[in-house]
Amino acid sequence: MAEHELFDFLKASSDAIQREYERIARRSSEDPGTAGDEGEENWRKLLTDWLPPAYRVETKGRLLFHNGSASPQIDVLVLSPEYPNGLVNAGKKLYLAGGVLAAFECKMTLRQGHLSAVVETARAISAGLPYRWGNPYRELQRPIVYGLLAHSHEWKKAGSNPVENVDRGMRIHLGNVETPRNMLDIVCVSDIGTWTAVKSVSHGHFVQTQDGRISWEPSNHHAVVAGFVRHQPSQLSLQPNNFTNVGAMIVSLLSRLARERQEIRPIAQYFQSVPGLAGDAGGLVREWPLDQVLSTQVSRKLIDLDTVPPPLGPALDGYPPSDLWSEWQWVVS
Repeated sequence: MAEHELFDFLKASSDAIQREYERIARRSSEDPGTAGDEGEENWRKLLTDWLPPAYRVETKGRLLFHNGSASPQIDVLVLSPEYPNGLVNAGKKLYLAGGVLAAFECKMTLRQGHLSAVVETARAISAGLPYRWGNPYRELQRPIVYGLLAHSHEWKKAGSNPVENVDRGMRIHLGNVETPRNMLDIVCVSDIGTWTAVKSVSHGHFVQTQDGRISWEPSNHHAVVAGFVRHQPSQLSLQPNNFTNVGAMIVSLLSRLARERQEIRPIAQYFQSVPGLAGDAGGLVREWPLDQVLSTQVSRKLIDLDTVPPPLGPALDGYPPSDLWSEWQWVVS
């Protein structure tokens, strides 16, 4: 099988981010504000290059919620194709939350305190958006993807472990977050790693009986399981050396946007299907009782659904359990 060119294209984008970091960092002490603006512009260009052309990417603004309140300032925002051109072209930096698909904080150099600040903004965005009901996906996910993008990090000294430092910050965030809906979705530090949120509902499993038959065993412990995974080169990839953290971030972002935007599902599914592009992932999780984070109606439907082996379970609200984009899938992120 030939090597897939997507690895090369994404590696070129990743290399460009690192070259820009080295260039900007040489003068960042002279004018940190300009350095930060240039860093945000790097990420704006990268997202513009990899997202559909109708998805406009802007820098610096606040989300304006339906009740008139506004979020803290956000560095990069991805707008829906329906967003009014008149508001963007007029330079309005209050962006209607209903027209924002994704939002990111951007850092030239990630520092220990940055994660805690970003976590607070994630909480503020979740609080400002209307709560959605009716299925696991809608009740566990914000309609706006939110995360952190960084060129590099501050842990350059010999003996330091930058990956473990970020891991530690993600563990603290996971331990303190009130509900999976408030979690960060993506953290990408271009030169060390990409971390993404995973949310699922515990469910039954297939077992083999003594006479060789396969049967479905429903779960006796239903809970929402959520956590963070860190992407790394896949053993299945023909190009493990070409895996990039930027590539893993793009695959995750496209997949999350496709949950909300049906028109980009074909390209998102293509990216997902390229072996090794997003790498392998492993990480940490915690549990919440179903009734603590999901509505009673959805909790009961999930328990009922678990009594029937997938993919033969009932279609709920038109989404059979075997549907990749089903909002009743066991994995909802």
